[in-house]
Amino acid sequence: MSDSTPESAAPEKQPEHPLGFLFALIGGPLLFVFTLWLASVTGRFFYVLAIIGALAFVVGAVQGLVFAVRSLVTRPVPSLAVLAVLGGLGFLTVRNAEAVRGYVLKLGEDPELGGRYEGDGFSIEYPQGWRERDIDGFEVAGIRPSGTGNSKCLDNAGVMRSRKDDYSLDAYVQLQRDDYGKSEYWEVLEDKPATVGGLPGRELVVKNATHVGHMYITVKDQRGYIVSTQACLANNGEYEEQLLTVAQSFRF
Repeated sequence: MSDSTPESAAPEKQPEHPLGFLFALIGGPLLFVFTLWLASVTGRFFYVLAIIGALAFVVGAVQGLVFAVRSLVTRPVPSLAVLAVLGGLGFLTVRNAEAVRGYVLKLGEDPELGGRYEGDGFSIEYPQGWRERDIDGFEVAGIRPSGTGNSKCLDNAGVMRSRKDDYSLDAYVQLQRDDYGKSEYWEVLEDKPATVGGLPGRELVVKNATHVGHMYITVKDQRGYIVSTQACLANNGEYEEQLLTVAQSFRF
């Protein structure tokens, strides 16, 4: 008879411990709340942290529920603790879901910009209810709030500065004319004298398929400044007077 080799014993499965589930169940929402706090402080919404918190909660909730159902009789105290935490968080979620949803939606909006904006060496005043929009090349850019006029064509006004400080007014105006002359989207309609922030300047009137723009150009200490307004053609000039008021509020 040949000796049979006994099979090695299967490793004993370690019992699931509810403490890990509780960390996920409680830590996930806490991380999400921490995300909202960061958003309120910085004005930015930390999507990565929010996703991590939400995933941690979902994984912990599923695992905790499976654990509680499977071991409710054999381990009643930890099972009931997990179910109690799940029930409490579920109640709080249902009760505050609309408030959290509204807060999260608000975080996705552009920051409010109403009132006088103080920039580096200049200021400009925006109507109440306007929103700040991050637009490449602008020191500050404001848009009329969505939901009024044509939401797909936003009226806007902002300030740009040159990166160099070796311009004369004529040279800086010519630079803008050259840029628009090369553009396949914009055309220059007018070029006329203007006063910008109390200094001599020029006004370029430009137009594309959706907007008519006014570029109020001046130079201070050899640094070029442009106060730009763009009015939606679809609004038939309804807000051009408001945009002009914003441009005229520019000060050094």
